[in-house]
Amino acid sequence: MSRRCFFIFDYQNDWSRAKQVNDLALVGGTAPAGFDGAAAWKVASREGYAEVNRLIDEALPGTSATIVLIGANTADLEYVDYAIEQSIQRENGIVGVFVHDMPDENGKTSAKGRVPYEKQAAEKLEAHGYDTHDWDPDRFAEWVEKAATGWKLFARPEPLTKVGA
Repeated sequence: MSRRCFFIFDYQNDWSRAKQVNDLALVGGTAPAGFDGAAAWKVASREGYAEVNRLIDEALPGTSATIVLIGANTADLEYVDYAIEQSIQRENGIVGVFVHDMPDENGKTSAKGRVPYEKQAAEKLEAHGYDTHDWDPDRFAEWVEKAATGWKLFARPEPLTKVGA
């Protein structure tokens, strides 16, 4: 049985990449507005932070690991920070995975290599002891299992802060 995981990502830019990861069925996945498009997310976003946070709160129960799919804009998304904070409180393991090499719904990848915002997202996670990896479907389940079973080694009681803040 695969581990049930919570995925958090940039719905505007990376939902199709998140869907690809989920469709591989390497782990059982849940996401705030699902994986079948960004329509529900857009509605929640228009309604404000409270609605977005409600979606996150409803998707987290029953998960033991949180997967932060790191794209070009992940570092600047407040809801990603909120999801990570809630994951820490729930004692979920957390792992970051770069998705820049995965094609989007139009078959395009992000900039080659890690762009500055991807680096910021990774630094934020790594500064708090969480692992980050470039996407590798052969190792993904292993990373998730390590995060879920070893969360006490990585979890930090301090709030997640921006690096250098």
